[in-house]
Amino acid sequence: MHKWITGMAAGAAAVLLLAASARSPAGEGGRGGGANPPPEGWTREERALRFIGKDLYGHIDGGAELFYEFGFRDLRVERFRRGEAELVLETYRMEGPEAALGIYLGACGGGAPIGPFAERSTGGKYQIAALQGDLFVQVNNHSGDESLLPAMAALAESAVEGTPAGNAGSLLDALPAENRVPGSERLVRGPYSLQAIYTLGDGDILRLAGRVFGVAADYLGGPDSAWTLVRIEYPAAAEALDAFAGLSRDLDPYLEPIRQDADRLLFRDYRGEYGEAHVADRTLEIALRLGEPPK
Repeated sequence: MHKWITGMAAGAAAVLLLAASARSPAGEGGRGGGANPPPEGWTREERALRFIGKDLYGHIDGGAELFYEFGFRDLRVERFRRGEAELVLETYRMEGPEAALGIYLGACGGGAPIGPFAERSTGGKYQIAALQGDLFVQVNNHSGDESLLPAMAALAESAVEGTPAGNAGSLLDALPAENRVPGSERLVRGPYSLQAIYTLGDGDILRLAGRVFGVAADYLGGPDSAWTLVRIEYPAAAEALDAFAGLSRDLDPYLEPIRQDADRLLFRDYRGEYGEAHVADRTLEIALRLGEPPK
């Protein structure tokens, strides 16, 4: 048994189960496009399947848009069998480490690491997820048989082996560390990833255009309260100001503007909680779910 599996809590499953669909076989050999060796005692059920470009819509029933928003390149799906047991390995190659991190954080958050074989990893008896460079990897075990954890870990390790580590985690350095809720960190790159955090308005209201990455996290506001910060640094101050102007103009109708000036917008949502957007130079910061209006 892999040493990082020993003692793993059985209930630590991070469930993001994606339906499989037949596509063209993947070529043999080569990172991101070739087949992984089966764990000891296992056999490959069929050749690896590869999904490229818009093919992903045939594999994921809802949710493919998020992968495309972050920057999807291709997916390899492999099935392994030992007797009645089956494991499914999914290796997503994204356009860069930042894109892969965005998917990983959205799917897994800050779950407990399961091993040293990747930059980030988490999961349990139903699924293991791992991040390494531009790869986001999932190993699905639909049976939930905990005895398969070593084989799951071996598959994840095999999938990321040889992939250089990225430095995407440095994006999160833009978030204040004080009172930040561990595991709440997220990346945004367009309307789909933003929608998972908060509804500010229709479409690409923050003008991210699938090219600018924003960061977000929750913060403790008191013993029983938390608020959310979204922080985006644009390539130029004019772009940040344009995004702020668009947000002020096209704010969701369920959000009530309270006060606005040249660089600050205060609004209230239907729950009576407050939000504040502030632009300064190239940076747009949006505080959400505030119990009281900022002073």
